[in-house]
Amino acid sequence: MLVKDIPDYKGIKPDSEDDRVLPLKEVAEENRKNNNTGDRYSTGFKRFDNALRGGFAIGDFVAIAGIEFQGKTSWGQTLTYHLCKQAIPCLWFSYETVEEELDKKFMEMGIDDNYLVYVPFKKTSHRLDWIKDKIKEGVAKYGTQVIFIDHIGKLVSEKAERSGNKAQFLDAIASELKDLAVELRIVIVVMSHVNKIGDNVPTTQDIAHTSGIGNEADVVMIIWRLKNKNNSSLKLGEDKTKDNDEEYSNESRVKMTKARPTGHTPIIKLFYKNSKFELITENYDDEYIPNEEND
Repeated sequence: MLVKDIPDYKGIKPDSEDDRVLPLKEVAEENRKNNNTGDRYSTGFKRFDNALRGGFAIGDFVAIAGIEFQGKTSWGQTLTYHLCKQAIPCLWFSYETVEEELDKKFMEMGIDDNYLVYVPFKKTSHRLDWIKDKIKEGVAKYGTQVIFIDHIGKLVSEKAERSGNKAQFLDAIASELKDLAVELRIVIVVMSHVNKIGDNVPTTQDIAHTSGIGNEADVVMIIWRLKNKNNSSLKLGEDKTKDNDEEYSNESRVKMTKARPTGHTPIIKLFYKNSKFELITENYDDEYIPNEEND
């Protein structure tokens, strides 16, 4: 069917000049001239940047997932530290800890006193509409480019509430956040829990309550801590107290289980020092490392 044959085609008017149907090439060129198209924000970790062709891209929806007390917030703050080193303003919504603790950890990392992290003065709502308004305020006032929400399970949405069960509820919220990232040309990072799965390494499919977060996400990073080899779980009535009876070691792993640009899934080895994660080594002889020559 030709355009001229579409019934009442001439009577159809666009809602605004911005939603006209135009050649892709023309729209892309216009966006390149007027926006920060093509900008990538380095994660601060080379292997992850390679998997993302340079770092987070505008419009990305990113999920950081792990079981409780495995370092999701600290990993988010570590990424923020590296973004601030690039003078990229960030906006934080922390429903897991108070702002004084966030600031204390950033200062312990050795970040500049005037680091570019912004927060609402008071978190007066968990509603997604309120968060959207604050995100738009941050973008307008401070040019914030990367948004951190800790965590997505704390949010409520009028639209999502109509969806019924918990899985559909979170699916709807993830979809709205992805749409907002594209609309505002920003990056939105959410923390999410995963289901407890014994000693197995979590996957994207293990994100708690829903597959929608993993489906919507452009990037998924799973974090877990390594246990001390000499310490086994206690049973009731046992006494295995030692001078070093910590269950977990100071080492962690982060696996990028989803990277939309390349499909690569690198793992990095980390240790915790000065309130942030640092690389143990970049030498992975037994793993494929994506780069420009073999991508």
